[in-house]
Amino acid sequence: MDKYKRPPNDPLYQARSWVEWRIEMYEDLMSRRDELKEGIKDGTLDQGKADSLIRAIEAVLEEKAPQSDDPLIDKWEAELEAGLVPNLDEK
Repeated sequence: MDKYKRPPNDPLYQARSWVEWRIEMYEDLMSRRDELKEGIKDGTLDQGKADSLIRAIEAVLEEKAPQSDDPLIDKWEAELEAGLVPNLDEK
C-alpha cells in the first residue's frame, strides 16, 4: 500500500482531504481482510500467518467505543455484543 507512503507535499496526496484518505484506507483494510479470509478458505494462504494479519487488521477496524460512566450500561452493551438480550429492568 505504497499510496499511503507519500510525503505531505506530494500533489497526489494534497489533491484529497484527510477524511477521503482515511475512508479509503479503511476500505482497503476491509478488502484485504476479505482476501485473507478467502485465501484461508481456499487453502492458498498459510492459516497462521493469515490469522495474524487478520487480527492486526481487525484491531484497527474494530475499535471499541469508549465505555460509559455507568457500569450497568456497559454490562448491557457487553451482553448485546455477545448476542444476549439484556435485562433492562435490572438496576
